[in-house]
Amino acid sequence: MRDLGVAEVDRARREENRLLYVALTRAEDRLLVCGWARKAGLNTEWYDQVRRGFEALDAEAMPFDGGFPGDLLRLQTAQQGPVATETAVAERAEAALPPWSAIPARAEGNEASTAPSSLLDEETGPPAAAPHAPSDPRGLRFRRGRLIHALLQHLPALPVSGRSAAAARFLARPGHGLEPAAQAELAAEVMALLEDLRFADAFGPASLAEAPIAGRVGGRLLAGQVDRLLVAPDRVQLIDYKTNRPPPGEPADVAPAYLRQMAAYRALLRLAFPGRAVECALLWTYSARLMPLPDDLLDSHTPAP
Repeated sequence: MRDLGVAEVDRARREENRLLYVALTRAEDRLLVCGWARKAGLNTEWYDQVRRGFEALDAEAMPFDGGFPGDLLRLQTAQQGPVATETAVAERAEAALPPWSAIPARAEGNEASTAPSSLLDEETGPPAAAPHAPSDPRGLRFRRGRLIHALLQHLPALPVSGRSAAAARFLARPGHGLEPAAQAELAAEVMALLEDLRFADAFGPASLAEAPIAGRVGGRLLAGQVDRLLVAPDRVQLIDYKTNRPPPGEPADVAPAYLRQMAAYRALLRLAFPGRAVECALLWTYSARLMPLPDDLLDSHTPAP
């Protein structure tokens, strides 16, 4: 018990010293330290500590006419800001500002940005099956697209060895309402996409999902979000997901509106990463099929400069 009492006293003393340190370091210009009185007498613990410190620093003793015995100890130091060395001043003088620092920034206006996907509004795209068409009363085709999208978004973040099992667990959730055969079919299609050597890197650990991009193309400010993006030292790969049912069989059959959108994405990425090849592809979730888009096909749909 005695050891506990000593430890408690020591803990209390350390806390008191911590509070004293806080009080001493909060003063901006001057600090007055005094003892304070109780009925039982004068409490001078902090005062005594500070006084001993002042005496060790040869503080100046001054008469104090305040009704209290003893002298006032004063310790005064000059206040000054940081002093730049001659070397630092010379280095700053020699550092030349870059030329662009003298060019006034263009005044910002109220121009609104346009999403590349909004270019689809300029032309009606190919018709899609209704969510509750007679041939699909439960809207399973839409569910299929959502599940493929979710798997392609999250599986690339997992180790390759664990993707297949993670896909099986996800598709087996009761809320998806998929029969075991449908689960296995969908998982196989998604894994085939992830293992496609042409786009393995685009679904690899260095790629990005739901990546925002923005810039000015053809006098128009564009801002959008791409489903999958890979930025490599020598190329940039872009994949955008589409849910058309059924999808076109060849790139030449893709709706011009989609081609304008992808050409705008390509133009933005070429500006952001000059000198790198930009490869674009559409992923049709209805058939879980990747469709690379040739450059010459997108060239005719690129926004005018």
